[in-house]
Amino acid sequence: MTVLTQPLEIKRDYSLTKDIGLGLLGSLIIGLFAHASLVLPFTPVPITFQPHVVLLLSAVLGRRRALIMVAAFLTEGAMGLPVFANGAFGIQHFFGPTGGYLLGYLLSAFVTGSLMERFQKKSELNAFYAMGIGSLVILGTGMLYLSSFIGMKNAFIFGVLPFLAGDIVKLVLNVKCLKAFKGLAN
Repeated sequence: MTVLTQPLEIKRDYSLTKDIGLGLLGSLIIGLFAHASLVLPFTPVPITFQPHVVLLLSAVLGRRRALIMVAAFLTEGAMGLPVFANGAFGIQHFFGPTGGYLLGYLLSAFVTGSLMERFQKKSELNAFYAMGIGSLVILGTGMLYLSSFIGMKNAFIFGVLPFLAGDIVKLVLNVKCLKAFKGLAN
């Protein structure tokens, strides 16, 4: 992969108002992708762009704002806004088969944002690495929680394997989209 033509400039501006505002904006963007999903008949886990929106925005916003963003998104869904995959909502989704994936968004936002903040060189390869690790965090957290419903082997077969190829394609698209955000401060 090539180096971004102009590295992302990281400015450490920790205004709480700005952090909350960007976090809320990010949560709304994640929610807008609720209906961009596909239900697979053989798994309780839908294919959705939401995890990759979380990864992309976490790479742009950094860990602080990403945590605010995902916490707001999860709160919105728990309170009844139709922001989860296929327009689902309600606190019961945290206790169902996809609950681990939802909670994985929070851990992934922290990991992806932290990695991007630590990289001195903002290259496409580093962005792919940070978001790839974040994607594995979501899949791993989701698989562990799903295993309590269908066992570990089936959780891997039905909760991870069907998503790996598509996740790689979406990660490459995320890296390309990241160029559009160059200069946006963390």
